[in-house]
Amino acid sequence: MALQWTTEEYTLLNIKKCIANGWRMNRSQLHEYGKKLQRVREQVLPGELGSAFADAVSRIADSHSNISWTELLKDMELIRKLIQSSRQWDRSEWLKRLPGLEERQKKYFRTQLGEAFIRTLKIKLGICKDKPQAAPGEILQLEGVAAWLMEDTETTQTAQKKKSVRHVRRLPGGTAAAACACISLCLLSAWLYGQFESKQNFYDIHRLKAASAPVQETYTENRETTHTTAEAVRTSETELPAAISKKEKQDNQRKRPKILAQYQEMAKEYPGLFGWLQIPGTQIDLPVMQPLKDKNFYLNHDFTGAESAEGAIFADPQNNRWPQDDNTVIYGHNMKNGHIFGGLDLYEDPAYFQEHKEIHFDTIYETGRYEAVAVIKTRILNENEQGFRYYQFFQYENKKQFRQCVEFIKQNQLFDTGSSLRHGDRILMLSTCEYSQENGRLVIVAKKCS
Repeated sequence: MALQWTTEEYTLLNIKKCIANGWRMNRSQLHEYGKKLQRVREQVLPGELGSAFADAVSRIADSHSNISWTELLKDMELIRKLIQSSRQWDRSEWLKRLPGLEERQKKYFRTQLGEAFIRTLKIKLGICKDKPQAAPGEILQLEGVAAWLMEDTETTQTAQKKKSVRHVRRLPGGTAAAACACISLCLLSAWLYGQFESKQNFYDIHRLKAASAPVQETYTENRETTHTTAEAVRTSETELPAAISKKEKQDNQRKRPKILAQYQEMAKEYPGLFGWLQIPGTQIDLPVMQPLKDKNFYLNHDFTGAESAEGAIFADPQNNRWPQDDNTVIYGHNMKNGHIFGGLDLYEDPAYFQEHKEIHFDTIYETGRYEAVAVIKTRILNENEQGFRYYQFFQYENKKQFRQCVEFIKQNQLFDTGSSLRHGDRILMLSTCEYSQENGRLVIVAKKCS
């Protein structure tokens, strides 16, 4: 019978969210965050993995640890992939793998999450009984919570036949078993190394082969479609913002400020980090990425670069982090479970709009507080169709260009919010799919507060 990992998968998903939050906190904020995690650990981070992570956060906050968020994230992803690749392993199969995993623990894992995973595995195998496993009722409850977190749950398949190990009931003992263990250590070490390497190669190859068209139809918010369909691609130089000269770019580079302290480590690990978006009272509290090479990359990859149907929220490739453009356009999938930009459609309710007008958007160089001023429904225009294209509007050099944007908003807004844009405002547009029309888009328009 295959081992059950529902609790651990639930914990790993929450660890990933906690890392995203903790990454940008200062020491004082992280200290309070660590205490909060300890209070709710049993509910949010159940099991050995959750306990190890909560302790790691506290140690980072207290400066008693040399581990980094990057190392925690990598260990979390490694454990998640190991669980996914071994769903059909039964107890005897895990008993075969365990010695090699223990032997190479320090090679594979960088933090105490690795030790916690091995301890969890031993508990499941009945080798270590320091802590009881979750009761059946608790597992079922966690499965219910995890259902909406995981888009794709693998169905149970028939376990592979393992003729040579069906009689194994416990760890071997005695001289003969010791000899077998010594032989198996070498073989299993090589096997595990190959499994981890081949699994990583699989994910890399899968990313290269992934077709974006089916994903766009199901999930994407339409900026990605604008990159892959002719009607959304700029067709002439007149549609582009004014070109920046080489000298201007050099001047801007010299004036570029230092990356804000809360984003330095994350920006070093992920060069595509554009900033951070947070809307109080909503699920939106996420890093904003920007594609570096493949314009469609964040359609099906999260901010870490791992393959994900939810993707990530990301700024248009034409937007600048510094100096920030007059208009920054951010895209995200309209997920049915409310993740990413799946909650933006709530803004269609005027009451909800008024309660959630405040938007916090930082680039990695400066913080920003914005006020939502409009909710609009529009669509991607065909190639030869006349009209204002918000997904190609990043700068306005005069009042005429600015008025074109304002008129577009007035013509397409769902209701009068009592707020409007003024010439000179720095604009933010949050864009996602909208299904009342072909290639429809829902856009939240905001302006930066002075």
